[in-house]
Amino acid sequence: MDHFIDLSPKSDSAKADKAFTSFLARYGNAQAIVGSNPDLVSKKRTFIDDTLEALGPNGAAEKWSPAVVAKALDCLKVLCREPSGSEFIICKEGMQVLIKYAGLAQSLTFSEKPIESESMKVMINCLRHSPECRSFYHTSAALANSIAYLHDHPTASIDSRFLILRLMFLATADPSAAPPTSLFFPVVTTALKTSTDAILRDAAGAYEPPLAGAVANEVGIVSEVLKIVFNLMLSEGVGETGGSGGPLGGLLKGNKSNTSVNTIAEHDRKSPATSFKPLLPVIVELYSRLPPAPAPYPALSPPHSHAIHVLMSFPVSSAPSAADDEAWIDSWFPGGNYGVVQQSLEILERVIAHAYGGADSAAPGSVDEKPTIGGQKVDDVLSPLLILMTHLAAGDQRAREMMRGKIMPDDIDRSKPLDKGSAVPNVMIRFMTSVTMNNVRESASELLFELSGADASVLCEYVGYGNAAGFLFHKGLLPNRPSGASGSNGDDASSTISGAILLGRGQDVNPITGETGEAERQKAAQAEWEAMTDEEKEREGERLLVLFERLNRTGIIKVATPRTGTGRS
Repeated sequence: MDHFIDLSPKSDSAKADKAFTSFLARYGNAQAIVGSNPDLVSKKRTFIDDTLEALGPNGAAEKWSPAVVAKALDCLKVLCREPSGSEFIICKEGMQVLIKYAGLAQSLTFSEKPIESESMKVMINCLRHSPECRSFYHTSAALANSIAYLHDHPTASIDSRFLILRLMFLATADPSAAPPTSLFFPVVTTALKTSTDAILRDAAGAYEPPLAGAVANEVGIVSEVLKIVFNLMLSEGVGETGGSGGPLGGLLKGNKSNTSVNTIAEHDRKSPATSFKPLLPVIVELYSRLPPAPAPYPALSPPHSHAIHVLMSFPVSSAPSAADDEAWIDSWFPGGNYGVVQQSLEILERVIAHAYGGADSAAPGSVDEKPTIGGQKVDDVLSPLLILMTHLAAGDQRAREMMRGKIMPDDIDRSKPLDKGSAVPNVMIRFMTSVTMNNVRESASELLFELSGADASVLCEYVGYGNAAGFLFHKGLLPNRPSGASGSNGDDASSTISGAILLGRGQDVNPITGETGEAERQKAAQAEWEAMTDEEKEREGERLLVLFERLNRTGIIKVATPRTGTGRS
């Protein structure tokens, strides 16, 4: 840590360059440096204070070369990764210095120089750690200037767009204190469309890493935009819980209107969901047309993961017979294209294959091993996708039928417990009884319930009473009997769900497990035979031989036995 004492507020350019270069060579990639060591915290605080004094008005940095100033800001970026000892920079006064060097002060001078980029990187760390810094950023001229620059330079460099969008994302992180949505809406709309078009022009190369020295690619840009949109929707109350109307409960319903993304006053007059409606076709196109990230990336990775969070806040249709139902449906399924459903099914299949593939002998409890995808728990990353799929199934009959064919197929194998196996239907049923994956258990159960036409009896008849009982009990819909006639609680489930889905009517099916009775008897007999000792098996064989000989003598049947050697003539 000697590098902390090699600098003074009056250091000349050469000495400062040496100190900063030495520090970055040793700690440039470090996430934490001082920990809780009070001596190191004190040295870090002094180093930051000296650097800020040099960067301040009439400071030594006025005589430093631009490269040295950029290194100084790079050092502050590294130090701000760890809040401890960073009080002099993670504050209003520190932000004032950074905003000046970023070119976002009262007079907008940002021109994509290295000093400005490095300063914004420090600001990002400050905003990440401090509500005070976030508040100062959007109450000063910095936020307005950031938005103005993106508005005037929609095709600025990827790095500049990414850094400004990341600042905007952090500025909207607290919905209760977020700036007005109208301030962001036009520039966010443009940024989303520009990046989506760029990504889809070269979908095959979308996931290529950023160029050497760059901080992001177009996927990173569109991911930041989607995160901002999600924050803005939360601040407007879109998607909040409460009320009724579909699997998300509180989705706000929009009114028919011709929204102009360039008219802020018009935007402010609309209800929240409708206000964001111009973004829906673009997000649907991105989500549907861009293939999920290839291996080794998980299928549920940006931008699809962020798109899902935004999409699940939009209504598929408004209220029954509402005038703008068709307009919402057209946004989701343009020209009858159900790509959003197909993509959701593909991602679900890939996630399940990644997390449970090959688990053919998996018991119901195996989903409680809390598998991870890309370092994140399946319980956290999969439930938003299942909620989106439930939302689509509830709002559109064709979407529901497409999902039912993959998730609740008529020809499911009932010769074994339905919750065993690694196929999508088996794992989905297994999710219903998970004891630790609470989010996935609830969202998977809701989706299966919706695919059953929101009919508790139909759900029980398909998955078995034992698998559905817990979910239906908590919903207050537990049927009085494990099986029997279906009383419709949904829309047209009884008429649209084929007879085969109702526990294979005409088959001998156990209503508790959903297995065929013959399969259960075969398994019971096999288990009983395997439990016998060799002596018991020999006695059983002798008993069968005696029985066959008796049947032969009486002429009821003619079978060959080891003793008689005779057979049927």
